[in-house]
Amino acid sequence: MTKRELRCSLCMKRCPLVVSFDGQGKVLSVDGGQCPRGARFAAAESGLPKWTATATVRCEDGGKLPVKTKEPIPKELMDDVMQKIGQICVKTPIEEGEVVLENVCNTGVDVVADATRK
Repeated sequence: MTKRELRCSLCMKRCPLVVSFDGQGKVLSVDGGQCPRGARFAAAESGLPKWTATATVRCEDGGKLPVKTKEPIPKELMDDVMQKIGQICVKTPIEEGEVVLENVCNTGVDVVADATRK
């Protein structure tokens, strides 16, 4: 059995967690944390973690627009995805949920507007 220590990032408490694995990498238990969300976070983060990327992009009118990936993406692609998002400049008006970048980094996930900007 192996163990991994990490901190939950779902809230400001950042609870310390210890994840125990069997020989095949299956999560056996999660110790620590103050709520059940921490255990779910630890199990997901210890396997193939996926995160939702959030950022702001430039608008042609000089403003900024919050954006996010429509679904979580593999954590190891986060730097590449954020670099692609940083290159976006959108034309307004734009509606919340409108796609601003399709299939970012060949993940099959779109980047969408997280707000409406007139």
